[in-house]
Amino acid sequence: MSRFCLLMSRLLLSGWVGASLFFIWVTILVAKSDLSSEVKDMIAIVRFPVIYKFSFGLLVPAYLFHLASFRAMRPCLTRWLIVAFLVPLLLALGTLDYYNIYLPLADMIDPPGMARPMEFRVYHEASERMGGFMWVLGLVTAMMLNWPVKAAKPEDGIESTVGEA
Repeated sequence: MSRFCLLMSRLLLSGWVGASLFFIWVTILVAKSDLSSEVKDMIAIVRFPVIYKFSFGLLVPAYLFHLASFRAMRPCLTRWLIVAFLVPLLLALGTLDYYNIYLPLADMIDPPGMARPMEFRVYHEASERMGGFMWVLGLVTAMMLNWPVKAAKPEDGIESTVGEA
């Protein structure tokens, strides 16, 4: 069961990294498109809440499965602990981003197409920085989690999980 939880944690966290990269790419394409400001604002108002929900829908189960994967990662306790710290950090940063950056931004572009207040640029740049930082942190966390678990020494009394996880 522990190896299944490790598999699911790896899958969900890697899925989050891939989905985030796709979202960043689509956001850049929309920003550079010839769409009107009004349409771009409507896309942001509709799409971003879905992305936050999807993000939490992947990160929360990834964390829970990670906690349940302790036995499979016992030979790499330090790495297990680091990932156990970083995934909740991603969740906390996502929550901070949603409430302190996205919601004020959404208020600034609603109704769509209207003139934006002066602080829009500051919030928008903060959103870009936070999104980039979270993606890099998520990538590093996924790489740590997906790195093969080292084989345990027989004298440690821990079964080997190499190639089985």
